[in-house]
Amino acid sequence: MPTSEPITAFDEFLENLDFARGLVKAGRALAAMRAGVVDVKDMYRAAWSQSVAGLDHWITREITERAVVLALNPDLPRPPRFSKLEIPVDAFERVYQGNGELGEVLRRCWGERFARSTHQRPAQIKEGLSHVVEGDLWRKVAEVMSATGPQVKPDQIRERLDEIIDRRNRIAHTADRNPAPPPARAELNDGDVVEVIDWLEKVAQAILTVLGDSVNPDDLTLKAATDGGGPALVPSGGQWDERSLLQGLENSAGPAYSTLLAVYRHAESHLAFRGYSFGTGAFPSVTASFRVGAAEASVWSIYADVDKPVLSINFEWMRGRGVATERLERLLRHLRQLPGAERVLSPVIGADYAKRPSLTPEMLAYGQDVVIDALNDLLAVDMEHEPAPADIDVPSAVTSVVEENLARARRPLAVLYDRLETQIQALGDDVVKKTRKLYIAFQRTQNFACIEVHPQANELLIFVKVDPDSIQLEEGFSRDMRNIGHFGTGDLELRVRSQKDLERAFPLIQQSYEAS
Repeated sequence: MPTSEPITAFDEFLENLDFARGLVKAGRALAAMRAGVVDVKDMYRAAWSQSVAGLDHWITREITERAVVLALNPDLPRPPRFSKLEIPVDAFERVYQGNGELGEVLRRCWGERFARSTHQRPAQIKEGLSHVVEGDLWRKVAEVMSATGPQVKPDQIRERLDEIIDRRNRIAHTADRNPAPPPARAELNDGDVVEVIDWLEKVAQAILTVLGDSVNPDDLTLKAATDGGGPALVPSGGQWDERSLLQGLENSAGPAYSTLLAVYRHAESHLAFRGYSFGTGAFPSVTASFRVGAAEASVWSIYADVDKPVLSINFEWMRGRGVATERLERLLRHLRQLPGAERVLSPVIGADYAKRPSLTPEMLAYGQDVVIDALNDLLAVDMEHEPAPADIDVPSAVTSVVEENLARARRPLAVLYDRLETQIQALGDDVVKKTRKLYIAFQRTQNFACIEVHPQANELLIFVKVDPDSIQLEEGFSRDMRNIGHFGTGDLELRVRSQKDLERAFPLIQQSYEAS
C-alpha cells in the first residue's frame, strides 16, 4: 500500500474504491471458508460504506484544490460563488507577513471549511462544486455517461445516488436493519456491492470529465507558468484550443514531446478520424474521436501538463461505445511493448477495459512507432461494416487481422510482400506458411520469420531469430527486441519499406531459416 498521498484527488478516490473491492474479496474468502464466527455480509457493508466515504472525500478535495487553483490564477474564469469564499484574518496575516505560502494557506483553510460539510447527496455535491464550476452539473454528467454507455437521465443518476446514500446511512446508524417489520437486517450480497462500487466510479469519472483534469495546486503556483520556459497559458473563453495545446506541449519540452505531437498529427491524417474536442481543465488537453469498426468513440486524450504531459488511452469510453473487445485486446498488446507500461496497463483487463490509463513521458519517450502502430491496428477497417478504398481488391472472406491489413495495403506494399513471400518459399521445400491472427509465420521445424503488415505506415515488420549482437543495428531498419514485447517470435526486428530494404533484410531471413 502506498505511504505517500496520491498525486491527484481522483487517484486517491480510486485507491479508496480498490480498498472497498478488497473488502468484498475478503468477504468472499471468508464465505468460502464457511467461517461462522464472522458475518461476511458485514464485510460487504463495510465496503459499501467505504466507497461512499471515498466519494465524499474526493469531492471535498476537488472543491478545495480547484478553488486554490482559481485563487492563484486570476485570469481563469470563475463561477459567481467562488467570490463568496472567505479566509480567516490569521490566514491572511500569515501570507502577508511571509510566514506561509499562499497556495498552502488557502488549501488548509478552505480544506477545513469544506470538510465540515458532507458531499454525498446529489444536492450536496452540486452545491459544493458550484464554487469552482458553473452550469447544470447533473445534466452534464448525464450527457457524459450517455456518450460512453447506455442513455441515462439526470434524475435517474440522482435517484440512484440517493438510494446508495440511504443504504449507507442505515448501515452506519441502524446496523442495516429493515425500516419496516420484521426487525431483521437487510440482505446484501457481494454482487450488489461490486455493482455499487463500479457505478460510483463511473459517476465520478463523468464528474471529472465535466470538471476537467484532477489537479494538484502544489504544481500550480504563480511561478509555474514560467517554469517550463514558455508563456503562461490561459484557456480562451474557458476552453483550450489547438494553439494552446501545441504551446503547452512545446513548453513541456520533455522526451515525450515528439511522440505526443506525432499522435496528435496522426489523427487528422487517418481516414477514421472524426474530430477533436478540446478540454477546459487546468492544463491544455484534447480528445480525439474516430470510427472504430462499426462504432464511433473517443480513443485518446492528450494532457499538456508542463511538468508531466501524458497520453490517456480511453479503453472505458471505447468499450462503452461498443468497440469490439478483440480490437481493445490488440491495442493493449501493442501498448504493452512500451517500457514500464505493464504496471499501468495490467489492471485494464481485470477491470474489463473500464479504465483510462495514462502513458507517462518515460513510456512515450521512445515509443512513437509503438503507439502509432497500435492506433493503426485499432483503427483497421472492419470489412463487415466499412468499405475498403476503391483501389483495393478485397477478398470475399477475411479471416485474420493480418489478412485484413494485407487486403488494405496499397499496390507497392502488396507487391513487396508478394516478393518477400516468394523468396521465403524458395528457401526450401520444408518451408511452411502459417497465418496467425496478427502476423504471418514461416516455419521450418520452428518459426524463422514472422511478418506483420502495416498499411497505414506502408511497411512490413519482420521478426527473425538472429542475435542482434551479431550485426550492426541500423536506426529505422533493424532493432533489438530482446527486452521489448511483440507478436510472433524472433529477437531481431527488420523494418521493410522498399525493394532496397528487402534486399538488405533477406540475408538475415535466410540466416534465421538455416538456424531453425
